[in-house]
Amino acid sequence: MRLPLPCFFPLLLTATSCASSHFFQPDARVSGRTAAPDSAVVTAGRHYQRGPIGRFLLGQHYRHAWAEPVTLPVLNLATAVPGGLKPGKVGGGFQTTSMTVLGADGRAYALRSVDKDPTKALPKFLRPTLILTIVRDATSAGMPYGSLVVPPLAQAAGVYHTNPRLYYVSATENGLGPTSERLRGRVVLLEESGKARKTSTVP
Repeated sequence: MRLPLPCFFPLLLTATSCASSHFFQPDARVSGRTAAPDSAVVTAGRHYQRGPIGRFLLGQHYRHAWAEPVTLPVLNLATAVPGGLKPGKVGGGFQTTSMTVLGADGRAYALRSVDKDPTKALPKFLRPTLILTIVRDATSAGMPYGSLVVPPLAQAAGVYHTNPRLYYVSATENGLGPTSERLRGRVVLLEESGKARKTSTVP
């Protein structure tokens, strides 16, 4: 049964809220859950949880996967790859925080956040509105751990592939240069991206 248009917007307002700078979880680590010293119990995005009305109006999506606690290694730049990693060029588009990190062997790796923030993809006049919250919520339609499915399938098919790995960036991480602050407390993906290009690195 289709809802009358006048009823739709009040229900939508109860399922979401106006855009807020506090939309995202402040830290992926789950309070009160402990793991090994070099690991952390985290959620990719527990802010995507919705009640029955929210799920009805906005979709079920992969909310359970985003909010499910998982244990991930804490990113250690010195040991993540043989010889360690150092920060390189900052990248990313309108939604993902990403940067290139450089290995001692000259190989470049992509380090990027699993969660996305589409704020910059919207016109400025829409950013303080409910529209931004709805657009942010659409991220939950993607499976946060979907990239981990590809390597074994590609391996079985004999297709060249990267080997993405998930990490939690410590809330005290400062080894990523100016980008450290943007990635602290977040779940990130690290994967090979080819040989390093000649480019200046972030001090």
